Amino acid sequence: TDPSARTRPLRVLLIALAGVSLLTGLNAGLLRLGVWAPVDSTRLADLHGPVMVLGFMGTLISLERAQALRNPLAYLAPALLATGSLALLAGAPPALGKLLLFDGGLAFLALTVALWRRAPLGLVAAQVLGALFTALFTGLWLVAEIPSLLPLLAAFLVITIAAERAELAQLTMGKRAVPTLLGLGSLMALGAMVSLGLPDMGSRVVGFACLVIAAWLLRDDVGRRMIRTDGLRRYNAAALLA
Repeated sequence: TDPSARTRPLRVLLIALAGVSLLTGLNAGLLRLGVWAPVDSTRLADLHGPVMVLGFMGTLISLERAQALRNPLAYLAPALLATGSLALLAGAPPALGKLLLFDGGLAFLALTVALWRRAPLGLVAAQVLGALFTALFTGLWLVAEIPSLLPLLAAFLVITIAAERAELAQLTMGKRAVPTLLGLGSLMALGAMVSLGLPDMGSRVVGFACLVIAAWLLRDDVGRRMIRTDGLRRYNAAALLA
């Protein structure tokens, strides 16, 4: 039996749970903007960041990594992140949801380390660095408030997405892509860590790193070449560049 076929129902379920976090997170985003939302709840508005970054993006990204590792235990990471997010959304005791997310963050980090041990490449090392900030955020959220920890969430998202884009950028940059990614990812990580003790300075470093990464990817991203094609490739290129 194909191992992929055996895990298909679980993967479909996890994608559905991530979709619930996405829709609820979008609702929370509308509330934070102060406009009409289908569900009016101050509690949901406060959960916008963790639900979107961990419950939605974290679940899908860790699910992708689990599929790559092809170890049944690897699916613990997306399962814990998805259920932790849903526990918070459902009004369960906050400590329960946070602990589930923390366990999910640790499982996600262990998953990326396992992938790196199998293929010790620069791109995979950047993915480990991104996952590290998932574990850091979820752990510190047990004792601190979300606003002071937002640079950690930003570091996870930006480093992880930059690693995905750098893989494509190798087509145009060649061997310079991975060292550039690791250098800028380290700058982002440094800013996020500094922000824990020196919020103003750390946030400025994080912001600067975001701008430099965006400029780098806009200049060297394969989307600039694909936009000149047609059909699905052109659509994907437009979405990437936007």
